[in-house]
Amino acid sequence: MTEKIEEISDNIELVNSDIEKDYKLNLRKETQHFIIHYTEFDKSCIDKVSDILENSYNRITSTFNQQLEEKLIIEIHPDHNQLHIALGFPNAPGWVRG
Repeated sequence: MTEKIEEISDNIELVNSDIEKDYKLNLRKETQHFIIHYTEFDKSCIDKVSDILENSYNRITSTFNQQLEEKLIIEIHPDHNQLHIALGFPNAPGWVRG
């Protein structure tokens, strides 16, 4: 999949950049409160991730006194570079997280 991006933000300038997305979040796990999209790279840890998310849900929603009306979509990217591409900032500094 190729995306065209035109963006200027926080000293990052992208003009008509073609970005090749060479991986896909082609796996999906659905839990009571989450829909998690991930790649084969993270398949071995996805049960642990989903357990941590579900075990944290009540504590976090109680703290903020806010329940979600729909399931929260979580995307797990295999590395920072792929995350930056997914965010639309392929040349983002390493401290940028999603």
